[in-house]
Amino acid sequence: MKIELLNLKNSYKENEYLFDDNNRSLNMILKIKTSSGWRTIDSPYDPEEEAAKSLGNSFDSQISIVLISAGSGYLLTEILKKGINDIVLITPYRAVAEQNYSILSDYESRDGNAYIILADVFDINLQKRLSEILEQRNIKKVVFHPRESKTFPQFFNPLSVYIESLNKKINFKRQQNCIKRVLFPCSGQIIEKEIIKEFVKRGVDVFDTESLNQRKIDPKSAWEIISRYEPDLIMSTNNKGSDFEGYIPAVCRMSGVKWATWFLDDPRFILSKNEIYEEQNRYGFCWDVSGTEALTEIGFGNISMLPLATDPDMFYPGEGDEKLEGRIIYVGSPGFGNEEVVFFRAG
Repeated sequence: MKIELLNLKNSYKENEYLFDDNNRSLNMILKIKTSSGWRTIDSPYDPEEEAAKSLGNSFDSQISIVLISAGSGYLLTEILKKGINDIVLITPYRAVAEQNYSILSDYESRDGNAYIILADVFDINLQKRLSEILEQRNIKKVVFHPRESKTFPQFFNPLSVYIESLNKKINFKRQQNCIKRVLFPCSGQIIEKEIIKEFVKRGVDVFDTESLNQRKIDPKSAWEIISRYEPDLIMSTNNKGSDFEGYIPAVCRMSGVKWATWFLDDPRFILSKNEIYEEQNRYGFCWDVSGTEALTEIGFGNISMLPLATDPDMFYPGEGDEKLEGRIIYVGSPGFGNEEVVFFRAG
């Protein structure tokens, strides 16, 4: 088997690692220090069984495997046992690359090809090399390592979305700057209905769906959603237009779809740590300064103030009380039950 190692790492800093043999299985398990602390890369109970379950049984030895992260090598070993001889492995960790290279070296007498791509940034260079490698392969199956692929979402999530687009030959691309079609994931709140009404007034087609942040979304379903509605913009309140992993905004970035959300509460309590925000065609609106400051800290590139307002067709002065010198309009939630008392005291 011909083995080729491509080092595309942007950082010279390497993650600390160790092989842990003090676990509940009899296997050596790789532990890596990530930005979130030390992570055990494989199951401490039975990494071989975990690898076998991740692969399943529906495999043809003639297909090409795209392995997004590989862990301590148990997943790669299972793949090689199935007689698969065309493998593309991608990892941001040098320790993982070296460990799996060592496993592949034992199969050098076998016919086939293996690429190990060591990269820690999802950039144009990585996209170009992946496109060149995967275009040479007709039948591909993408396999995710169940643990390592969760350790570095800023790298693995957009990578997964890009590989899905190559694998399915998706070429959906928005070119126009005008907004004619809007996908609006929402939960039926009054303010959402008001935003939709304003879009419709301006001749925009709006497709309101259930909140995306309550759905389980993977790269495949993220592309399916965008391809089905072909929006120019995804608009929402409180990040309802994004999933927990940030696959939807990543697809928007790659397809040229604009993505925006209006934070009505503090973004720090809403956004998932698994999402990434830099260079993602994402627009964040906030109704107060504390929200814009939070988005700046988090990493949003496009931030604007959008103050709360009222619809005069819905909220307008009634007949009033002649005893009052001014006309008062109350806009808010009537759930407290003591509004009249408060207002009369204020008068």
